[in-house]
Amino acid sequence: LEQIRAFMVASEEIRFEGGNRKEIYNWVRQTATEQQYHVQGKAGKGLLRCYIAKRTGLSRAQVTRLIGQYLATGKVEEKGYLRRRFPSLYTRRDIELLAEVDEAHETLSGPATQKILYREFHEFGGSGYERLARLSVAHLYNLRKTGKSAGAAGSLRSDDTPERATNSLLEKIRAHNFGSAYDSLANAGKLDRDDFIRDLAGTDGSLRTYSSLQDTDVTMIHKVGDAATMRVKMNWATAVGTLSETRDMNVVRQGGDWHVVWPAPPSIKLPARVIPVNYLRWDVVNRGPEGDWGASGIDAPKVRIISMNAIERPEGIVIMGEAVNEDTIPAYVNVNATLVSPKGSDFAEESSFDKISHILLPSQVTPYRVDFPKVKLAQIKQVRMDIKAGAMAASADPVIGVMNQRLDTDALGKKVLRGELEDQSGQVVNIAHVLATCYDNNGRVIWVSDGYIQRALLPMTPQPFSLSLPDDVASRAQTFRVVVTHYNNQGNS
Repeated sequence: LEQIRAFMVASEEIRFEGGNRKEIYNWVRQTATEQQYHVQGKAGKGLLRCYIAKRTGLSRAQVTRLIGQYLATGKVEEKGYLRRRFPSLYTRRDIELLAEVDEAHETLSGPATQKILYREFHEFGGSGYERLARLSVAHLYNLRKTGKSAGAAGSLRSDDTPERATNSLLEKIRAHNFGSAYDSLANAGKLDRDDFIRDLAGTDGSLRTYSSLQDTDVTMIHKVGDAATMRVKMNWATAVGTLSETRDMNVVRQGGDWHVVWPAPPSIKLPARVIPVNYLRWDVVNRGPEGDWGASGIDAPKVRIISMNAIERPEGIVIMGEAVNEDTIPAYVNVNATLVSPKGSDFAEESSFDKISHILLPSQVTPYRVDFPKVKLAQIKQVRMDIKAGAMAASADPVIGVMNQRLDTDALGKKVLRGELEDQSGQVVNIAHVLATCYDNNGRVIWVSDGYIQRALLPMTPQPFSLSLPDDVASRAQTFRVVVTHYNNQGNS
């Protein structure tokens, strides 16, 4: 102990640190044994604890705990960490059963597989699916990962079939793992990596830059030898709700594995040019900090509803029509509809929300649509319409041209109105919103459809659009009118 006391005095300004934990614990046990810690007095024990702390770098509390363990067992050992574990809800058999379902259906999307598991138990009486029938989509993906790591039946390589190769690519896109997704493509060497990432992540403040892939549905169209074509429906969660996109993708087998051929995004490079701007613009003079100008209010612009048509559809009542700005200044408009019950009381009230072009320049006409889900015409006596307007600053620039409008059928067999938009100005349009009015042979509004363009509109560069139409509307529509509103990082128009 005298040597230890001398060491403590000589090394007062020096701090030691031990090696790994096993070496430290062995040294503590050896020192306590050699110095016969258990027979030392209070002063001696205190000196030994300080000495051990000095040599190992352990805290006083840690040394006290280790000495206590030594006195109780004669050993100084590391205790195994017992992590708190929650009871497992799903068994090994559940994971294997999920893998078998994936094998049978060639690994469908999460929501589609969830529906299959639900029906297996509730409709077909499969008792083994009781727990899987309650499985959420998020946990379904977790169990799939567990099955792959454990080698469950049916958990084969992610690229051994066209379906798995496609789903594997979509999973990487959903996780924003664009680099890994690019590396898995069949044409990775021929397709520019940055173009691929821009195609998925968006550019120029477009709606796609505010989106993420929510879920997908993959269907094989045909397969011949080492080539297949997959139809992929992608649902994107965006700032304006869920938007769907359907693509046909080629998948090829290379060296025994299947890989998706990603179509090259169009690359249009325009020559530099000067575009003269001579469009009308309206500014609003507001009150100054001293209230000495622009102090009087501006009368609301004169706007009115020029047509209204209330119809009943399977999903509910739809109110549609058109409104016009009859003033000489721009107006911000919104249309509200109130359903009145047979007893004369207000039954329901809804707004046109984004089914309208809110900003109207002088003499401009906008369509509007107000939806009342799960309501029938028999439940109401009349419809009360109300249009609100306020003055605002606006400009006729940028002008967005609408070209090649045509009625068509999409890959899913649904009727759509197709066309191209062209930004005829010199500035980028971040987000374009397309509104289409359908008229019958009497010029009456029979439907209003709308949709957002996920890509930014670049100057003088056509951008396709497609708006879905109910089949019965498409068969009756004689003419169409398309208007475009836009939203920019600096504001909207």
